[in-house]
Amino acid sequence: MTLGLIEILLVVMVFLVLGPRRIADLFRSMGRGVHDFVENLGQD
Repeated sequence: MTLGLIEILLVVMVFLVLGPRRIADLFRSMGRGVHDFVENLGQD
């Protein structure tokens, strides 16, 4: 799977629209969600 020009432009446009602070918040919340999900998998 290779990244084409359209995919790269789409990612750049998303970064420009959202800005660095919102991107950081987005990834932080995604990381917390994954962490909580994995943590809950071990608790049966």
